[in-house]
Amino acid sequence: LGVGLALPHQLWTGQEFLASTARTVFWWTAWGASVAAILIWRLGLPLWRSWRHRLVVAEVYRESADTVSVTVTGRALDRLPVRAGQFFHWRFLGAPGWTRAHPYSISAAPDGRSLRLTAKALGDGSSALAGLKPGNRVLVEGPYGRLSSRARSAGKVLFIGSGVGITPLRALAGERSYAPGEATLLYRYSDAPLFAEEFAELSRRRGLEVLMLPGHRRSADSWLPDGVGRASDLASLTYWVPDVAERDVYVCGPDPWVASVRRAVLAAGVPAERFHVESFSW
Repeated sequence: LGVGLALPHQLWTGQEFLASTARTVFWWTAWGASVAAILIWRLGLPLWRSWRHRLVVAEVYRESADTVSVTVTGRALDRLPVRAGQFFHWRFLGAPGWTRAHPYSISAAPDGRSLRLTAKALGDGSSALAGLKPGNRVLVEGPYGRLSSRARSAGKVLFIGSGVGITPLRALAGERSYAPGEATLLYRYSDAPLFAEEFAELSRRRGLEVLMLPGHRRSADSWLPDGVGRASDLASLTYWVPDVAERDVYVCGPDPWVASVRRAVLAAGVPAERFHVESFSW
């Protein structure tokens, strides 16, 4: 609101904007287009989608001591244009802090009946998820994100996730089509792994190859956990996934960790356009 009021004040009084009719028309048009974009895409469309699909909390359960999953149901969710790997900005009405939207990835492939999000308690918003009750109304903005299967260009795929960054990769692993041996998951975690049973089921049912990598990062410039030996990041990656250069690579985790993964993946011969990332800053 402050920005929206400050700019018109400058347009009304600023000599640079009033020096010619063309300048005045140009800047007022630019301001009007910006306001229209905000009203339509940041307010109108989210409110319309939330009203149309009537989203409500259906279930809340703990994945671990500090991580919660929330299942949301609604009507005509098969018509909501969301794909695995994407995220929404969520507001849970009736819960503390509902006026502030929080970005959470969906952690299961959309099935047209429900959406699931999973978040670790890292702040006030994510900590409040555990207190949600079935029936809480939900407002969403989105979907957003670059990790959807639309980015896929190769036949094989490699997922690399760290901590709660595994959530969009879990959704992708359940949605994407692949034959046994065509999809591999490398999952680094510090405490208890998320979705261990679900990954085991995907491994049995669809042939997803899963390699769990427990432990804290062994150094600030490595994506590997401690306890894997002294092999370099690149040597470890190509040992576990010898054909990595032939795959699309989907990565999600904290920014510094993602940067170290990127160095190893590009050094292994993966083209930059086949490196798909969603980074979390914490």
